[in-house]
Amino acid sequence: MQRLGNELYRARQEARLSQSEVSHGICSRPHLSRLERNRQLPGPTLLMKLCDRLGLPLDGMVEAYLREPEVGPRTQLRLARLLTDRGRDGQAERILNDTCQKLQTAGTIEVHRDDIIHTQVSLLRRRGKHNAALAHCRDLLDRRLRRPSQRYYLAQAHHLLGDTAFLCGKRELAQKHLLSAFNQVMGLKPDRTTESRQRVVDLHEGIVWSLARLLLRSRYFTAAESLLQLARMRWHELNMDAGPTEMLLVHLSFAHLGTGRLQEAEDILKMLAQDDDSKYEEAILCGLGTLRRITGEYEEAIIHLLAAWELDGSTDMTLQLTVAQEMTRCYLATKDFPRARMWLTRAERLSANEQATADPHLCTETTSLQLEMARATGETLSSSLCDIAECIANSPISAATQRAALISALRLALERTEDTAVQRITTLLADQLTVPSR
Repeated sequence: MQRLGNELYRARQEARLSQSEVSHGICSRPHLSRLERNRQLPGPTLLMKLCDRLGLPLDGMVEAYLREPEVGPRTQLRLARLLTDRGRDGQAERILNDTCQKLQTAGTIEVHRDDIIHTQVSLLRRRGKHNAALAHCRDLLDRRLRRPSQRYYLAQAHHLLGDTAFLCGKRELAQKHLLSAFNQVMGLKPDRTTESRQRVVDLHEGIVWSLARLLLRSRYFTAAESLLQLARMRWHELNMDAGPTEMLLVHLSFAHLGTGRLQEAEDILKMLAQDDDSKYEEAILCGLGTLRRITGEYEEAIIHLLAAWELDGSTDMTLQLTVAQEMTRCYLATKDFPRARMWLTRAERLSANEQATADPHLCTETTSLQLEMARATGETLSSSLCDIAECIANSPISAATQRAALISALRLALERTEDTAVQRITTLLADQLTVPSR
């Protein structure tokens, strides 16, 4: 039976690659040499990166990895979580069940309870059972709060709960725990913890990524910019070679678009677009399309946005909805109303999706586009303007988004001389201006 290192060596030789070529950007060349000679085992993350680089089938390599006697329960469960992230939840569940059965037999299952809960959360989230995952997250955090000195694990638990709350549409809960995670992790130095340096770096990046996403979805673009810049400064102080990763750069470009720093956004997006193997091609194309739409270059915007839509590989309904909304805006601006209606219909359908419903800002923007379409074409709305305005006023969205949508409704009411709607929307706007911003 071949050991894992022998498989890595054979695959590298068949690919006619040097150790330096395979290890570049993944690990050091001496580290790879130790792996190939079976002097050391890779962690689960490194294993997957090497499989990707060498084109090795993950199923066989995972089985070979699990046969290695040095791979203990904690590593097995971490591997299961990484497989879940890659959509291989069936294989992950088998590893979880096998590991739990062995731990139960050995009478040591409680020792690994935290890792088991974490893995269960990953599987539940992958399968869209976000509320069940949230209950497990609360349980995990309660357990970790009993050991507050273990800052890494406490930050990890707050992060997991905040990220899952975001998926459930519970924005305030998400913000509370993601901020707690951020405060914990910013004081965590990679060389002063029992965890590996890379795992600490990954936790830093993951928490910043989640918090930046929350701020961007809530339309707090300036706050997102400040967060990303603060994180990069802190990483430099800690001598971390983390960041900015590709996804954090995508977030930064969207923050720049929101604050009107278009040149900075364009520079980042063009740099990212040069990577033919980008994992975030759809988001990059959507960003370029949004940028061109803002600058009035509608033909080029449509080219980028169509390319993003036709990738058809995204499971992120909110990104697809953003593309549909941007296409609607482009065609409304060019007065191509049949195509605008086609894309608005797609946006309406996506807005009704459970995943997209968790983002009230995007759903409100679809409503604003319906109002703009009605103004441009005279088409009838499915609800009265008073009902639409009440819905906007009661949505858990930022004051700026709410105000913009109410103004769109007011313009339509004035054009249609609907006095009752004008009076009601004016009152709602006045009320909105007298309460603290969300």
